[in-house]
Amino acid sequence: VVRHGEQHQVHARHHLLRRRHACPGQHRLGPGEAGLRDGRHRDHLVAGAVQFTRQPGRILVTVAGQPFTSLYCAREQDKPFFYPLRAASGVNVVRGWPVEPAPGDSTDHPHQRGLWWAHGLTNGVDFWTNGPGTGRYELKAEPRVDAGRATIRIDLDMVSPNKEALG
Repeated sequence: VVRHGEQHQVHARHHLLRRRHACPGQHRLGPGEAGLRDGRHRDHLVAGAVQFTRQPGRILVTVAGQPFTSLYCAREQDKPFFYPLRAASGVNVVRGWPVEPAPGDSTDHPHQRGLWWAHGLTNGVDFWTNGPGTGRYELKAEPRVDAGRATIRIDLDMVSPNKEALG
């Protein structure tokens, strides 16, 4: 005997299964995952789809053999950032200035380089902008890459202008 509520649950599961298999090879990536799927196995990254190349002060990222981005993480920089950031077509979707200035780029906000992460005021310290008297995000250790999971991990300290680690 199937009660109305149970029948609805069964119908909902059947609908989800039909939708899941309606478009073979198209699967959402889970938290912490990046890369290309091979279309045959739901949890299998295509071997070598995402590759990392270390260079002094940065890590180059290619996807399917094409340039995607670089993580700039030199210790002398005030915060790590990704630049360029390319769409699947290869077009850079962020301005070049101040990393690689291009004609027509606006030259305001020099702290806005590619894709970056920052806080405004933390304990009275400005981590948003760059320059003297502002906070820095300093690497605790060299970035770790995992080609199998297509991830880069960086551990940072928030450091005030007087060299105090805030977290």
